[in-house]
Amino acid sequence: MIVTSYGCRVVVRSGVLAVVWAAVLSGCSDLGGPLRAAAPADARCDIRPASIDFGNIAVGQSGEQSFRVANVGSVSLNATLALSCAGFTFVSGGGAHAIAPGESLTVTVRYTPTTGGPSSCTILTGLPCSGIVASASGFVPATVSFATDIQVIFTTSCVGCHGSPQPSGGADLTAGSSYASLVDAVSNGYAPAVRVIPGDTTHSVLYHKVFGTGQYGPAMPLGGTISQSDRIKIRTWITEGARDN
Repeated sequence: MIVTSYGCRVVVRSGVLAVVWAAVLSGCSDLGGPLRAAAPADARCDIRPASIDFGNIAVGQSGEQSFRVANVGSVSLNATLALSCAGFTFVSGGGAHAIAPGESLTVTVRYTPTTGGPSSCTILTGLPCSGIVASASGFVPATVSFATDIQVIFTTSCVGCHGSPQPSGGADLTAGSSYASLVDAVSNGYAPAVRVIPGDTTHSVLYHKVFGTGQYGPAMPLGGTISQSDRIKIRTWITEGARDN
């Protein structure tokens, strides 16, 4: 008698008669195939909304957004909510949770920017459904007002030449016209240079004019002066984004 093993099946040959025995060996089914785990139960989840957006938040301030993780399957879901992004923290719902069928978990996230600029964070769930993306942007609050700080300088020191109806160089610095005449406006005398580029003093003609760097001709105002404190206000206004505030 010859005994030959083929994986989970044993073939016994005796003379010309071959008898196949289906043997239930370790790790084998009664049909000779490897034992397999039963098909997983219906594990499904649903996250709404699919993403969250905090919008613009001032540095040092906070904003909160929430989303819901729902169990829409037939078995319990073991969720593990996690994030590791600067400025983002859980208010509630973080960590491990068992969510029963038909139940849901509300997760609240807080964003507290420490610097200006955009941020994003992927919040992991540990579930069959993918994590969600949180987006936000921080900004530095303005310390200089265009209306109450900068326009006052123009009205006092500049409108003698840069006033309506024929402002010098086309730069009208009268109240109500000055902002549009400066911000993102190409300089008539130094094109393609721009009079004011928000956040960029290096390439703003106005900055070089009031600080007298000589890069764009003589300092302004011609025949007059601007105090150092007013120059600093203009510089600060530009670096803070040249806002119309």
